[in-house]
Amino acid sequence: MFSRTNSLQFATSNRVGLMFAGLSSKILSKTFQQRQYTDRSFRLATVDDLYAASKYQNRLKPANYVSFRHTSEVKPRDVSKQIVIDLSHEQGYRRGHIEGAINLPIEKFDFTRLVDVYGGISRDECVDVMKNLGISDSTSEIILYDNSGLLACRLWFVLRYFGFSRVRILDGGWRTWLRAGYPVSEETVKPTPAQTLELKPKRTHLLTKPTQMAFDVKNKTSTIVDTRRPEAYNAYHILDSINVPSILLMEDAMFSSVKEIREICQSHGVDLDSDKKIMLYSDKGLSACVGLFALSMAGCDRISVYDAGLENWKTNFDDTLSADIQEKLSR
Repeated sequence: MFSRTNSLQFATSNRVGLMFAGLSSKILSKTFQQRQYTDRSFRLATVDDLYAASKYQNRLKPANYVSFRHTSEVKPRDVSKQIVIDLSHEQGYRRGHIEGAINLPIEKFDFTRLVDVYGGISRDECVDVMKNLGISDSTSEIILYDNSGLLACRLWFVLRYFGFSRVRILDGGWRTWLRAGYPVSEETVKPTPAQTLELKPKRTHLLTKPTQMAFDVKNKTSTIVDTRRPEAYNAYHILDSINVPSILLMEDAMFSSVKEIREICQSHGVDLDSDKKIMLYSDKGLSACVGLFALSMAGCDRISVYDAGLENWKTNFDDTLSADIQEKLSR
């Protein structure tokens, strides 16, 4: 993958070069704002961002992990008030986790359910779950991790949708902690429930409802992106959708760099700087949320997830499926 350290050095040298070239401060300001817009890598957390890692810094294995400064700086935070959430199943958590991490297995909160629909995840449910994990107004940030990165991206989407802020994903997930050579904890962390938790309003723009999806597909008013694997896309996909497999953006919980994400999207015909909204979909909203996180990290604001997914589309909006396609989709 493209080195984040090299990326920052390249960006820094460009800024210095522009300054010595005598360009106006107005142009420099515009250049800086543009870089902030196109690089939100601060939404990823690295191992040395973890409070639990602070006492092991001298034991870091540089061959396996390279720290970097974010090009869009995170505001100073009290990392002692950071909450790290491990999304492994309970047995996996008991076998080993990051020191101080709180377990939230999908058995206790199925955040893969549809968001904000009847029978799906409600804001009250989400808030109750997070308060029981000890997340309060004083929490400086929430960091999510798992083995594959899929669940972390899904929960990131759910939390952001319901108004949580300062939520980050650990780049590389559980393996990054192990590669750094830090000790494995087997101690079960029992959080103290929080009393108060005030949130921002729901970010409804992150969710595309079925009727909106149907309208945009018919009128070609949005760019539709299918984040499934190519073989699934080739078997069946929504009309005119573009296949950008999520595995190109994130593999084994390790994300591609902002530069790579932009190059991948461009090579697949997706313009991240277009005025058109980008709607992402998958089967059950997992890989679509990988796409949402990656594209948001790359500076794209006009993006959303068609959370109802391909099954909803097949059932309600596409009555032209051949018998063989219906058979494939039902498997």
